Amino acid sequence: MELKDNISQVNKELTSVLDQLLTMAVENERSDGLVQRVQALVEARQQLLSKLVQVETNAKILQAQVDMSRKLEEKAKEVREYRKNLIVSSNKKQRQLKIYNSVDANR
Repeated sequence: MELKDNISQVNKELTSVLDQLLTMAVENERSDGLVQRVQALVEARQQLLSKLVQVETNAKILQAQVDMSRKLEEKAKEVREYRKNLIVSSNKKQRQLKIYNSVDANR
């Protein structure tokens, strides 16, 4: 039962960290640490799932983890798109600011 509890805990923490990244600005210094935490949690989950597959015979339990993997993958895609859009928006704002500064300097 401990293995399933560990997987459940990692699933909850991974979901929580991904949710935090969906609301955090790219400039926030904590975001880099959260991204690293996601990577560590994904690696831990993969190791736990490898062990689970070796010992679990209940197809429903295994299917539940497949379903959770899909949900986490979708959430990670949302985070990636959200953060990509924030970066693009930030870069656009920086270019606009440079143009305004250039125009102002040429007056």
